[in-house]
Amino acid sequence: MSACESELKKTGLSKSKIKYIKNLSEAIISNDIKLFSLDHYSNEDVIRHLTQVNGIGKWTAEMFLIFTLGRMNVLSLGDVGLHRGAKWLYKSKNDNKEDSIECPGHAIKGITVGAVGQDRKLTSYTSFGKVGEGKLNIVAPGNVHIDGRYRNGTSFAAAPFVSGVLGAILGKSGSVEKAIEYIYSSTEDIGFHSHEQGLGYLSLEKLVEVLDNEEIISSSEGQNQSF
Repeated sequence: MSACESELKKTGLSKSKIKYIKNLSEAIISNDIKLFSLDHYSNEDVIRHLTQVNGIGKWTAEMFLIFTLGRMNVLSLGDVGLHRGAKWLYKSKNDNKEDSIECPGHAIKGITVGAVGQDRKLTSYTSFGKVGEGKLNIVAPGNVHIDGRYRNGTSFAAAPFVSGVLGAILGKSGSVEKAIEYIYSSTEDIGFHSHEQGLGYLSLEKLVEVLDNEEIISSSEGQNQSF
């Protein structure tokens, strides 16, 4: 609270963000916001509690739920990255038959996603592409754990999983096309035909490796250019 505005601006904060940070600080000091009690609140109550502070909106509260409180059942429908990722993504339908992917899943630039179970075996509800046609593109987890139970589906789990990954790495990649390239480079062959699994299973561990290697290469190129 004692930091002056000019010093805070040097850290890259805008005037409005400085105001919002001070609003939050005042609310915490006055005990209007009880940060250490929020872990016991429901998601809705956390959002309601935080958004009473001028400068904290629903999206910020949802990010707090996900990244600070570790809530696994939060989908931020207003997230711009998620919206941008979803525009490029299509689920494979739920037919479990060859050549059962319908429009717009055939879109060349779109990512068509199938589903696998916890054992990385094709689920009974995922659809397949046509032999030699290049679809599916990838498969992803077809189940999600919410409120103590597993729920299954390509549209409920696999597609949102890939959409979230795509949205999360857009900032680092610089473009949707590059982000998709990263995703395709992060797949693992799980032993099925290409029209059943596409390039393979999207592995988050492999994606981290791909992004780390890209950062090392970019850093090395930057150093070479400086000589």
